[in-house]
Amino acid sequence: MLYEGGYSMSFGAQLALIFMAGLTAIGFCVLAFSLLAMYRQLRGISGRVTALIGQAETVLGTVKETAVSVSERADRVSSEVAGKAGHIAELSEQVAERVAQRVDTTSSIVQEAISGPMINLASIRAGVGKGLEVWQELQKAKGGNGK
Repeated sequence: MLYEGGYSMSFGAQLALIFMAGLTAIGFCVLAFSLLAMYRQLRGISGRVTALIGQAETVLGTVKETAVSVSERADRVSSEVAGKAGHIAELSEQVAERVAQRVDTTSSIVQEAISGPMINLASIRAGVGKGLEVWQELQKAKGGNGK
């Protein structure tokens, strides 16, 4: 073979050039097969990911439904508890009023049944005590020994 300058390439150089071209072609084929294998693997992974996303969406829907159901139940229970607490508060207020009325009634009864007679007893005692003082003074004035 002749080049522009008129020089020919040796047979060994030609073989080396053909060998390098063959290796380059083989390298491109290996690269193409590798890219094809990678593409197939990515498609398989993509299919699995799509299936997993579908399952995740199903689970997410179930979780949302459960959360709504739990929320509704919690609202219902909290309103029932609030109603019962209000009723208990009303009953407690009524009981407190009844107890206060009974304490007032009991105090009035005690005052009438015990305080009145105690005041009378204290008055009698004071009267008897004053009477004894006067009697002792009279006895001293008569010249007695005060007994």
